Amino acid sequence: MFKVFSILPRGQLVYCCLLIAMMIIGGLLEAVGIGAIFPLLKLMGDDSFLDVHQNIKSAVSVFNIDTHEEFIIFSTVCLIIFYIFKNTFIAIETRMQIYFAVRNQIVYSKKLLETYIKKDYAFHSDTNTALLIKNINNGAYSVFSCIMIPMFYVVTECITAMAIWIMLLVVDCVSAIYIAFALGSILLRIIKFLKRETLNLGTL
Repeated sequence: MFKVFSILPRGQLVYCCLLIAMMIIGGLLEAVGIGAIFPLLKLMGDDSFLDVHQNIKSAVSVFNIDTHEEFIIFSTVCLIIFYIFKNTFIAIETRMQIYFAVRNQIVYSKKLLETYIKKDYAFHSDTNTALLIKNINNGAYSVFSCIMIPMFYVVTECITAMAIWIMLLVVDCVSAIYIAFALGSILLRIIKFLKRETLNLGTL
């Protein structure tokens, strides 16, 4: 599957590296966004938080925050701003992924058409024109839209899941190991089931 990248020029490979870097950042933002909800909920039930953490109280006093209610509102607004930034970043990342795949699909379809046009008369007389049209219309589409875009999605989700698991590992090592074992077992069973069903469909 990764042999797809071997046909890309140097500039497009650099663009791929940029996308991978953005996917890593997006995964970290997703992990932080998920991990920030529970502390905020815990903060709402802890009226003595600012009294216990004087350093935080001193830091937020710059914004004229003195009471627990004001601090909760401030924290909630910060979390909302973070989620807006995170979702905007992920939307830009997704747009760049789609643009990369669709642009290369168009470019390589044109290159394939130019290659066929430059072939001699003997090639066209011996080759079914319907097959050439099929290759032009479906070849680049299959590579970039049916393989590369789903691969981007899978890599993004894997990075996000790994970031969340590492965060959980830092907080609670034992629970993280149990969760990884349980989810790994479930995923292996799903993969085996899908593989068996796919093989059965292939024999029809």
